[in-house]
Amino acid sequence: MSRTALIAKVHIAKKDLGLDDDTYRDVLETVTGKTSCRDIDAAGLSAVLDHFAARGWAPGKVAGADKRRQNFRARSTKKYVRLIYVYWRLLTEAGVTNKAGLDAFVKRQTKVDSVEWLSAAQGNQVIEALKEMARRAGVSLER
Repeated sequence: MSRTALIAKVHIAKKDLGLDDDTYRDVLETVTGKTSCRDIDAAGLSAVLDHFAARGWAPGKVAGADKRRQNFRARSTKKYVRLIYVYWRLLTEAGVTNKAGLDAFVKRQTKVDSVEWLSAAQGNQVIEALKEMARRAGVSLER
């Protein structure tokens, strides 16, 4: 692991353990004899990380990784579903709809809970409803 990555891990451990600056510098001095990460070599930084691990610290997950995964929507294999998503996004950008309301709109139109579960005929029904909504709002769906 590079020295820069080790320094970053030491600082993450400091934050995770809730160490104030004085306590942190005392730990560095106790373990390596130096009070700044800048002056410590890679072996010393590894020793500091081992010291933190012995005190119960363990590296955790990347912050926000689960949130990014929750917002991920796989690309549909159905062309009409992709077109519905495009039209909905264009209407949202124009301020006509909101990002979260697509499934509710689809359920109101077709009695199907998710846009991904629509048949081709139901998808066409939703597409036509979105076109009509755009026409009434004066939004062009052509790009």
